[in-house]
Amino acid sequence: MLQVAFGQSKYYSDNLSDNIKRGVRQKLRRGEWLNLAPFGYTNNPKVRNIEPHPTNARVVTLAFQEYAKGSHTFISLAQFLADLNVVTRNRTPLAKVSIKRLLTHRAYLGFVKHGDEWFDGNFEPIVTPALFEAVQKVLQTKERPRKRKIKHDFPFTGLFRWAV
Repeated sequence: MLQVAFGQSKYYSDNLSDNIKRGVRQKLRRGEWLNLAPFGYTNNPKVRNIEPHPTNARVVTLAFQEYAKGSHTFISLAQFLADLNVVTRNRTPLAKVSIKRLLTHRAYLGFVKHGDEWFDGNFEPIVTPALFEAVQKVLQTKERPRKRKIKHDFPFTGLFRWAV
């Protein structure tokens, strides 16, 4: 009797999982945003999608324009945004990783990410593709590869191997 109850609950759980996955796929096909809106957008429950925020969208565009000039670092751009009242919950300027995430987020071009794939969204993009590409070029020129500080070069490494 207990096995029948477990079988029914397993069937319910699997069916629920399939229904949720189907709903997510349908939203992606329609180009709708799946969860909370990124900075610069607001969730609109009436249309179940995101829309550009009246003021924050202009701040995002301004941040992209300033960084595209090439005169800003992540820290100086965070301070620039802090002057425009874009700060963390603790009232401190944004961290460098948050600035990089802001500048590389393809949602501002009108794309939706699910897993490792990007899908076309049906919401209004905040940034033009030309401005986004200009920022990506500046990011690429300023990027430095990480180097390993300590290299261990042991004399007999690789001399013996396990034979299986």
